[in-house]
Amino acid sequence: MKSDFKEDLLENTLTINERAELGTLEGIISREMKSFMDVGNALLTIRDRQLYREQFRNFKAYCTERWGMSKNYANRLISGSQVAVNLGGQVIQRSKDGAHGHQLCSPCEIQPTSERQIRPLSQLEPAQQRTVWEEAVKTAPAGKAVTYTQVKALVAELIGPAPPAPPKKKDPYAHSDAHAFASMAILQLERIRDDDPLRVEGVGRVSEWIQEKLTEWTKN
Repeated sequence: MKSDFKEDLLENTLTINERAELGTLEGIISREMKSFMDVGNALLTIRDRQLYREQFRNFKAYCTERWGMSKNYANRLISGSQVAVNLGGQVIQRSKDGAHGHQLCSPCEIQPTSERQIRPLSQLEPAQQRTVWEEAVKTAPAGKAVTYTQVKALVAELIGPAPPAPPKKKDPYAHSDAHAFASMAILQLERIRDDDPLRVEGVGRVSEWIQEKLTEWTKN
């Protein structure tokens, strides 16, 4: 079973520098719990550098036991913080070794205030995120903040409707072949042994069923 972010590749004991960094990052999370961007960025570093490993088995356990949040929620904060960094004028890029880099561009005029606002943008490329957000700001009602529903609708408009669900597997018996099934039934009945004491009773039940069905079908 794969462990979270290859945690088994690192020794559990943190270095002095790692402990100091973890303390700084956790201080940010404690102070800035309402600032999804700061919290998300702190969680991103803790997750990717596995700074939780000295006391927690994996990132999921760290989120749940240290902060009382689910791993999914933590990952949403991380994703949202990366989108917010992009909208703020820095496009997060990763080098081959997994390190974070930033490419500067013009910041969007109005910035998001919550992770939920920009959640739909996480599925887009950075340039698309900025385009959709700027359109959302432009089309938001006067004096009103951009909403999740508004952004979601603009994303759907950009990428088109979700692909149709794959067709359901056809039931080979949905449109049955009467002759084939009748032949199968006869073959099964022929397996009844001549010395079976319940032979007459069993065939009689089949005969009754056939008569009932014939009556029902002829009425229809």
